[in-house]
Amino acid sequence: MSKDEFIAMDIDSLATECPYFTGLTDANNGYGCNHPEQTEFEELYKENGYTYRGFENDDSKQKTRQGKCYSFSCPIAFKCTTMDELKEYDIETADEITRNNPNTDEDEFDLIADTYDIMVIKKRLMDEWKEEQP
Repeated sequence: MSKDEFIAMDIDSLATECPYFTGLTDANNGYGCNHPEQTEFEELYKENGYTYRGFENDDSKQKTRQGKCYSFSCPIAFKCTTMDELKEYDIETADEITRNNPNTDEDEFDLIADTYDIMVIKKRLMDEWKEEQP
């Protein structure tokens, strides 16, 4: 696939677009993921659409699987973890990092790029989500 078939954005921007994201959870500081392939999750109680931890040893309710939204385990996008990836998908952020960090070596640039949590997703998926919205 060519670079033009992808969109790069930070994880917070992706969360606002992603239909699997939920903030209605105690998991991961309110960064929940309802994608069935999310591998990072915890078992929580669910009531009125909100998943919560509840009380330890509370057997009165069943727990449900609540995924956690993380850049490193996203089932629909991948994270740019190096400057080379960032340059390929988000040249503006890569240039900003370079300008703001003079005299930085390549390994340090990779660490800085990784902290930006820039996610890359297929443009087709984003277009489909927008078409599905009322």
